[in-house]
Amino acid sequence: MSLTQRNIVSKLIMLAKKSKLNRKHAAAICQGSKIIYQNVNDNRTKFGRHYSICGHSEMNCMHAFAKMRRRQCV
Repeated sequence: MSLTQRNIVSKLIMLAKKSKLNRKHAAAICQGSKIIYQNVNDNRTKFGRHYSICGHSEMNCMHAFAKMRRRQCV
């Protein structure tokens, strides 16, 4: 694992500690060594009309990033 990857992983570990759930997860979308977007898991998530009990950090990250990109393109 490269030094850049270790730095990203350490940032995600610190971010995961901020999750309010018992099982703490964090995910990030990266471009090279830069973290573009990061997020943690939530206890309830809404995607469109669908509500899920526990939102996975990966889905939260992708959904919020896509939402942010749509706003920038408009």
